[in-house]
Amino acid sequence: LNHSFWSNEEKQLLIETIQQNKLQNQSNKINWNQVMTKFPKRRLTQVKSYYQLIKDEDDSIFLKWTEIEIQLLYLTANVYKFDWQLIQKRYFPSRTMSMLFSKYQRIKDWMQRVFFKICDDLTIDDINYAKNLKQKEMERVKYRTWTMINRLKIQAGEPIYFHTEMDEYFGVNSTDILEVKFLDSISKNTIYKRFMI
Repeated sequence: LNHSFWSNEEKQLLIETIQQNKLQNQSNKINWNQVMTKFPKRRLTQVKSYYQLIKDEDDSIFLKWTEIEIQLLYLTANVYKFDWQLIQKRYFPSRTMSMLFSKYQRIKDWMQRVFFKICDDLTIDDINYAKNLKQKEMERVKYRTWTMINRLKIQAGEPIYFHTEMDEYFGVNSTDILEVKFLDSISKNTIYKRFMI
């Protein structure tokens, strides 16, 4: 068995293998038996523990994600029903499908864990929770909330007063026909209804 340091090639292979694995399984769970076929000279415990060390580095290993890319990925994944091939070709040609899937899973986890909780707390005037959050988290919440509200307002024919980069990207006068179904599902969410003014 190999107890040596991991080379950069092995490191990249591990990240790409795990991303591919998640994409194939359409899940954030890793099938370690499949992953281990790429690392026959290493033990499962070695591979798992090394992945724990590097799993948060995948953004920096490839390309940093901008806030607009994160927003675009979340929106297009829902609009195009997770057709990663189409999304990759049309919107993210410099990234692999497995990178898109992996990033989407992280965004989705963040939305469930942080975003919706903050929105709920703010709508019931309990802002103590929000005050203790990092500035970066609050900026993300503000940006995403405004973007979704703007898209809903544009769809309803209402004026918008604060444009986000996403509005400039998708258009400030009308919504794309493919956005409509996704926006309809959002408009049923009471969190966004409470924010609408």
